[in-house]
This record gives sequence, C-alpha cells and structure tokens, in this order.
Amino acid sequence: YAGVIATANRIIHMDMSNAEFGQDYKDVIIAEAKLMRAYAHFMATEHWGAVPLILDTDKSASLSKPLVTRATVYAAVEKDLKDAEALLPDEAPAGSLQPTTWAAKGLLAKLYLTMAACKSNPSLNKGNANNNFQCSDLNYTSDELYQNVINLTTEIIESGKFSLATHAEMFGTQQYENSPETILAWHHNQ
Repeated sequence: YAGVIATANRIIHMDMSNAEFGQDYKDVIIAEAKLMRAYAHFMATEHWGAVPLILDTDKSASLSKPLVTRATVYAAVEKDLKDAEALLPDEAPAGSLQPTTWAAKGLLAKLYLTMAACKSNPSLNKGNANNNFQCSDLNYTSDELYQNVINLTTEIIESGKFSLATHAEMFGTQQYENSPETILAWHHNQ
C-alpha cells in the first residue's frame, strides 16, 4: 500500500504547469491518483485498523506519522473518492481500462457500507482487545450510511452501464475485462 500511496501523492502534488496537455487531462490524472490513494488507504485501515494517513510527499515525515483512527482515514478516503467522482469521465475511452466516475461511486458505496457495519458493530466499539479497529467516532449515523449505499448503488444500477454477466461471459473467453459486470479492474502484467 505504501508504494501506491507514495506514487499517488507524487502525482497529486506534481507541478504540471509546463505539461503539454490541457487542464481537463490533468484533472483526470489527479482524479485517478486520488482514486488509487483512497483505495490503498481504505484497504490499509481494513487490514490493520489505525494506520498512518499519508497525504503528502515528505518521506521523512511519513516515517514518523502517528496512527490515526479509522474514522479519520475514512474521512480522507471519502474526500478523495468524491474528488475523483467529480473529475473522472463517465465512460473510459474505447479500448481503455481507465477508471470512470462509476468506479469512484462503487468504491464510495463500499466505503459507506463498511462504515455502517463498523458503526453498528458493538464488539468493535467497546474496548475490545484491539482498539485500532474502533470506528464509533464516525460523523454519520448507520441509517445515513446505509441510505448513501442505497443511493449510490441505485444510481450505478440505473445507469444501464453494467449488468450481470452469464457464466460464459465471465469464464468462457479471454476478454474478461469486457465483462458487463466490471466497474473497476486492475490487470497485472507478468
């Protein structure tokens, strides 16, 4: 996660004033970096609970950053995803696996669902052995979080851009990235 976060931070804070492409393209590059940084922070806090929140490129400070609560990480992830949602395109260019606004919406729905489950799980919030996983200090109620999930997932479904795939579509071809279910996918080159 540290490598993804560090790379995303370098892109987000990069001086692109001399770049030979327009502001719209710069905005998309930054939005993609924010989406990746949000995903990495989200996964880190899901695995380890309280984690350092790294939002800058200062390597020396990164080594001494204190652990922050899950609620603090969730707030930063939410901000990055909302920024990405606003700037990413509605559709990826033909033949591209570029993230779209729908990827940000999908991850935001997952974030809200996770926050709601954490908020409503008393075993995580009452002095358990590992206080790193507490999230009782969220600024939302569980009902608000679940409603956000419903709103976002309904918007994704009603967009008509995604559908359930048949077994043959999912497993019968080499064109997995063309699955009608795919909202966001990472492909690893070997």
